[in-house]
Amino acid sequence: DGTVEALDASTGRVIWTIVAADPKKSEFFSAAPIAWNGVLYLGIAGADWGARGRMMAFRESDGKQIWRFDLIPQGSELGANTWGKASTAATGGGSTWTTYSLDPATDLLYVPVGNPAPDFSPEYRPGANLYTDSIVALDARSGKLAWYHQFVANDSHDYDMAAAPALITTRAGTPLVVAAGKNAMLYALDSSSHAMRYALPVSEIRNARSRPTFAGVHVCPGWIGGVEWNGPAYDPQTNALYVNSVHACGTYKLGEARFTGGDTFLGGEFVPDASKTWYGWVTAVDADSGHVLWKYRSPTPMIGAITPTAGGVVFTGDLDGNLLVFDARTGHKLLSLSTGRAIAGGVVAYEVGGTEYVACTSGNVSRLAWGVLGAPSIDVFTLRS
Repeated sequence: DGTVEALDASTGRVIWTIVAADPKKSEFFSAAPIAWNGVLYLGIAGADWGARGRMMAFRESDGKQIWRFDLIPQGSELGANTWGKASTAATGGGSTWTTYSLDPATDLLYVPVGNPAPDFSPEYRPGANLYTDSIVALDARSGKLAWYHQFVANDSHDYDMAAAPALITTRAGTPLVVAAGKNAMLYALDSSSHAMRYALPVSEIRNARSRPTFAGVHVCPGWIGGVEWNGPAYDPQTNALYVNSVHACGTYKLGEARFTGGDTFLGGEFVPDASKTWYGWVTAVDADSGHVLWKYRSPTPMIGAITPTAGGVVFTGDLDGNLLVFDARTGHKLLSLSTGRAIAGGVVAYEVGGTEYVACTSGNVSRLAWGVLGAPSIDVFTLRS
């Protein structure tokens, strides 16, 4: 319903409530907010219904909005000229589907921005369609644009940047913004020069530059493929990036692009291939060179988080409900523990009182639901020597 609430963490008492999104305009919140230096950061979702994306900052003490940055520029805003038909920007999409990354050393907030709308009809909205399918770096204090990089211009396949980027410094001392999207590409941008260091596929890519037609075009990855809502992770011990991805192809069909408000605004349809053809990948990449170190093919899509630890192992999970443990250097699967429910969310390693634990979400009700669903829960494992 577009509300944001602040609760007292000790008692659960509501401290303040604000309305910051308008459901009547198909706006809602999908991302987890982040908090820093007395400020709460949160952006709206709703691109697939024709909402116009924006990022906002709120004062933690009372919820007052401090600044707003429109992720779909209009009028005199920088980037508005990338919407060749200016009127289409009003329903141009640009959701923040998932959470954000913040660098306290530079005061920069990195926002992953999703697809333009209508999703499958690029001719309806000519131009590059900034800032869709981009990473946007904002001054966290003022909300002003610092820099951006658009990965897919005038997108016709719903190739969101749907996961928070990783902010790392490599073994060679290079500061990187590492991002991955639903187009199945892993990107490394130099956060100082903003230059692209490397870009490589982490799942199969076929026919991805084709545009939807009324007859239909078969493309890999499809609407539910690539890197979904959990992005890459970095291990400084191995200097490796680890990322999960999904192989799921399908057919894009062009249709009528007509905005009615309240209904999906797709300009066509996507028909996925049979789920028996879907599978997943775990990919390890050298953070300096972009060279692939090892890969693991999963029989099911890999959409859960991936978490390397100081013990030289990598934790993740699959949609068959298995918590997976890999040797971080070789990719050898060390352990597979069944939770009984598909793993599609976070995996966290932590320590309490000298005892190490790993927690994972178990149970999946997402659009990439699988046969082993189960009620969502949290499973906690104790590590013993």
